[in-house]
Amino acid sequence: MDPKRKNVRVEAGLDFLDFDFVQRDGKWKILANGLNVSNGFETFKD
Repeated sequence: MDPKRKNVRVEAGLDFLDFDFVQRDGKWKILANGLNVSNGFETFKD
């Protein structure tokens, strides 16, 4: 497992969302389908 990559599953009722976080420049960014969708999302330090 890449230490600079995390997967977070958020369950909502019977559905769930998978988020991939990749660390770049000391910040964690959200990826979806390999695309950076950090617009509208706060990046955060681990």
